[in-house]
Amino acid sequence: MIRLLQSGKFWLRFAVYGTLAAAAAAFGLYFLLHHLFDGRRIQALADDAVRGTSRTVRFSTDIGRSWLPRPTLTLRDVAVSKPNSRADAVHIGEMRIGLSWRSLWNGAEIEKWVLQNADAELTRRADGSWSLQDLWQPRGRAWHVNRLIVENSRINLHLPEGGYRTERFHLNMEQSAEAGRVFRISGLTRRNGGLPLNWKSSGTAAPSGNGWLLPALHLEAELPFQNGTARVAADADVVWQPQQNAAQAKNVNLRADSAYRQFHLTARSPLVLWKDNHISTAEINSVFT
Repeated sequence: MIRLLQSGKFWLRFAVYGTLAAAAAAFGLYFLLHHLFDGRRIQALADDAVRGTSRTVRFSTDIGRSWLPRPTLTLRDVAVSKPNSRADAVHIGEMRIGLSWRSLWNGAEIEKWVLQNADAELTRRADGSWSLQDLWQPRGRAWHVNRLIVENSRINLHLPEGGYRTERFHLNMEQSAEAGRVFRISGLTRRNGGLPLNWKSSGTAAPSGNGWLLPALHLEAELPFQNGTARVAADADVVWQPQQNAAQAKNVNLRADSAYRQFHLTARSPLVLWKDNHISTAEINSVFT
């Protein structure tokens, strides 16, 4: 055995066969990856995702595929049309979908889903419905998403009372160990082309009936004020019901500061209600300087 290990022929054969085995494994993984992420298969899954909505999904033939750090599919110029139209309701510059390893043989789990340079048109109709709500109705194969990231995107929001355009939109949402999803979100918003509002928020979101529970929601904003800026920060426990266009916030704490005349405001309220764009509260305590 020792003489065999000292033999140059043994190590030469070992190197040759090892190289051939590694090459065969690499080619096998390459063809498996192309089979899993075949363009026709991806198109079929996309068509299934919008089945019954009268929408179409298109993407570039330039498809990226990689194994590490997880099996990942990269699609470019992804466009979701408006119903019965070729016009885009959503356009995504680049989309990366990273599958968990166990999803290859058991289940349908997306470990990391990244959207970059997306543009979306979202309209709230007079009856309270949303123009894109048909896209988030469950259909076809159910996929579980562990982490969703949106980077440098834009949203045009059209409401009956006016339009809002949000740029530099960022979202990072991931499944927490407990129920719900931890999120960080930020953007720069203008109402009807007016002055910009720079904002960011963080918290945990959990579905509840037809709405969302947002305990310990934190919001910060910076807005133009008297040739300068004002900074606003708020914390509350929020229940949001988008179908009813309503929300309630408990244990509200608000602070606003500006260099203009050393402006400072703090306010507290046990309960604030928002319904159909109207705000009401039974009690508020505040200090203004």
